[in-house]
Amino acid sequence: MSFSRPDPRSNPRTDLLRILAQKSFRLGEFKLSSGGTSDYYIDCRSTTLDAKGSRLTGEVFTEEIRQRGWKPAAIGGLTMGADPIVTAVSVSSTMSAPPEPQPCKRSKLPANSDSKLSE
Repeated sequence: MSFSRPDPRSNPRTDLLRILAQKSFRLGEFKLSSGGTSDYYIDCRSTTLDAKGSRLTGEVFTEEIRQRGWKPAAIGGLTMGADPIVTAVSVSSTMSAPPEPQPCKRSKLPANSDSKLSE
């Protein structure tokens, strides 16, 4: 196995933007759920669900939170988009002490579930 030297011009934010442009940004004609149209479409899940994209998302979000001096009690959003980001930030936060716990919360329980609203 060979390892290449990292590009000195590379950093997590630039690498993440590169992956977002490659995997998540599309040009064309797209019908929006509102009924309108757009000549571009961005689906960040293609990046946040990718192994390298997830790692970089966690690093960039964690660094941004720390640089701004924020002390979040939780990070969240709509489940399909937020879950991979929350997981990436949680994992990335373990790289330097102390790790920041990120609870998962549901707005309501599935009909036949023994799950909790907060885990």
